[in-house]
Amino acid sequence: MPKRKKGSRDLTFIREYLEEFLSGIVRGSDAMSADLPVLWIRRERYLRLSHDEAIRFRRLLRDAQRKLTPLDDLSEKALDSALKDAIFAVVDTTAPEEAEHEGRLDAAIADLRSFLEAEPQSYECWIEITGPEIHSLPAGFGRTTFCVVGPLHIDLLRDIVRTKHQVQVSEKLENLDERESAQLLGRVIAIQCVEARDAGAARSLAERDVQQTLDCLNFVGELIPYNRGHLRMAPGRTAGGSGAQVSIAKDGSYTTDSAARHPWTYSFDKLREVAGPGADVIRRIDELLAQHAPNEVENSLIRAVRWAGRAAESESFEDKFLFSVVALESLLLSGSDRELSFRLSLLVARTLGRDAVSRQKISRDVRRLYGLRSKLVHDGRFEVTEDDQDLAMTIAIETIAQLLTDENVQTFTTGQQLQEHFNRLILE
Repeated sequence: MPKRKKGSRDLTFIREYLEEFLSGIVRGSDAMSADLPVLWIRRERYLRLSHDEAIRFRRLLRDAQRKLTPLDDLSEKALDSALKDAIFAVVDTTAPEEAEHEGRLDAAIADLRSFLEAEPQSYECWIEITGPEIHSLPAGFGRTTFCVVGPLHIDLLRDIVRTKHQVQVSEKLENLDERESAQLLGRVIAIQCVEARDAGAARSLAERDVQQTLDCLNFVGELIPYNRGHLRMAPGRTAGGSGAQVSIAKDGSYTTDSAARHPWTYSFDKLREVAGPGADVIRRIDELLAQHAPNEVENSLIRAVRWAGRAAESESFEDKFLFSVVALESLLLSGSDRELSFRLSLLVARTLGRDAVSRQKISRDVRRLYGLRSKLVHDGRFEVTEDDQDLAMTIAIETIAQLLTDENVQTFTTGQQLQEHFNRLILE
């Protein structure tokens, strides 16, 4: 994770906000008036704000998040608390003399800077997921580990409580034994290690990384023969969910259907058994996810894989179809706005076609599918057939798989190099 030099953060905009806030207090606005609707409390002190003042603070918080947490390693909750601490430090109602205002501003900014420049620490986050075959765990993919919570995990938590907490150890252990262990045991979790400056940010970063891994695993799951299992973040519908359906005729007859889905699960054992070109694709995606700083081309490949993975996991034909086309667009049409349908059809044809005849057919299919995509986007009532959905998804997966293992593509590092490669394909 990139590091900034100590004292390099520009907090001028926060100081200006504090000066304006303090100026309003000094000019006589009643910070304690019960008529003001917004209440902030810090220990035994409190402030009341008007709606306009609350809106200005939300704007400050938004700007601070954008300018001071570009890596998303500090949560909104922690930043919100730090900014309010600075406000309470400046608005010291026990010492209202203006001569002391500058000193309080300096101290508040110094404390805030110290808070913002605290080094991130390592967090191991457990994120519950649904869908995997239990017997195929533990497993790992990219930088994510999947396992079932067992007694050893609970023992690890007990050891952390004993060594890290200096107070209320017995109470925490009792809570762990009586409640938390019962809730955790047997759950399937994705373990993700991240660097963050507070626990809230760590959870958000971990969830984002886990979702990326799940999208990619749902993509490569399509390479498993007869695989129907998909992985999802919990909570969500379980693999064996069902919904009752009833059809009633005018003559009074009716039929019922439980619509029960076969309890397919995602098997990491079957994933490990994939051989041939499919194994090369799986290995390549695993390598990409394991990197901490992928280049532009690698990011484009991961993005396309994720869209195709979401297509695989989606349940409606329309979502599967749209996500499949978006997967192709995100990879093949990045930075291009000229005759998209024509360019996309040529690139897919050149990537998958083995001869002139097959390329012509593929090009026609892609142009027709892209036309369906445009109708679906502009008319929500348009329906996609299962055949068109299957064709779009097959083309997306095969095209992305081909480019993932293309030796020329693996030498590119910038989006411009990739687009120039696509331009050469069109001109050949």
